[in-house]
Amino acid sequence: MIQKTIVEYNNELSRIYDEVTSPDGSWTAPSECFRLIRPHLNGDMTVLDLGIGTGLVSTKIAEYGCKLIGIDAAPEMLSQARRKLPSALLLCANIEEPWPLSKHTHIDMIVAVGVLEFVPSLAKVFITSGKHLKLGGLICFTYEELLPNSPLQRLRRSPRGALLYKKVPRRLSFPVFRQTFVEVKQELELAHFTILHHHKFVAYHLRRSSDNCVFDVTYRIVLAQRVGPSNDREV
Repeated sequence: MIQKTIVEYNNELSRIYDEVTSPDGSWTAPSECFRLIRPHLNGDMTVLDLGIGTGLVSTKIAEYGCKLIGIDAAPEMLSQARRKLPSALLLCANIEEPWPLSKHTHIDMIVAVGVLEFVPSLAKVFITSGKHLKLGGLICFTYEELLPNSPLQRLRRSPRGALLYKKVPRRLSFPVFRQTFVEVKQELELAHFTILHHHKFVAYHLRRSSDNCVFDVTYRIVLAQRVGPSNDREV
């Protein structure tokens, strides 16, 4: 039910996503990701964009001549991405389930921006990433930080959706999941990744309707490298 609501929300959001996130830099995660991965990009790479959305990150990656694969659960988001990235392989799928990729598909880099906060188990995504990523390959992702002293981010799970964009119907709301860096680091190590870089940043600002108070929403971005064999442990 949660996944269905998220897909419905993102289908609605696809019409206005670039409009409400790009012009004034109100959603900073795509640019944070691109700055971090840019030194590692070259035209011989195959890059997988998890939760590709309308392609905010992948359109910049495409400028380097990389082969692009995008996965998203919302068909309307993929329609928007296809207009910008006609040569990319775009697949409609839930990233929490087995990905519809051939075992012969060799991935050099995975990016996941603005999607893992809607996934209750990051371990599952990291393990699946390890199965498709080349040894020595990179994963760059963002997630919403769990901050005990924050009035907005002190809970591991809280509703989100209707609060974000006025043009999207208020009936569409779904949970956001938060992690601490220590927890994320542990799950990465169990999946045989090592962290190369990480830092916190303000991803966007959220205005609370009850009192008009504006909050900074803090994310963390991580760049990690696969350093061991894929992990088949159950999660």
